[in-house]
Amino acid sequence: MADVGCGSGYFTIPLAQLTAETVYGIDVSGEMLEMLGERAAQADVSNIERIEAVAEHIPLPDGSVDRILCSLVLHEVDDLDQTLAEFRRLLKSSGKLMVIEWERKPMEMGPPLEERIDAGALSQKITEAGFQCQPFRPNMQQYVLVAQ
Repeated sequence: MADVGCGSGYFTIPLAQLTAETVYGIDVSGEMLEMLGERAAQADVSNIERIEAVAEHIPLPDGSVDRILCSLVLHEVDDLDQTLAEFRRLLKSSGKLMVIEWERKPMEMGPPLEERIDAGALSQKITEAGFQCQPFRPNMQQYVLVAQ
């Protein structure tokens, strides 16, 4: 499992607690990865490998993960097409991708409206990257795209 844009481990730690396999916590920020390491140690979780990298270029072998989670990150990447191609490269042929993003509508929380990616546009980009994509909306502020 790879948690891309893992931050301090909000999802990474619970995911690691569900498996004995390696969970990759990938983030561009060394500070966030340090926090992840501290939080993982406090939770007595030892199967997390922290990787400092941008989403467009993750130093893992082709087909090395079964699942990728990318929560509230894609609106921040420099090259969305390259990021999606990288996700496809990393996933095993039976792998799945889950993306969580902000709805593109005005609200008090989240990034500025102009940075957000419309759900339909992101779904189209994911499809163009070679995935089959299924959307759903867990709440009024975010949407989820599950792809394989």
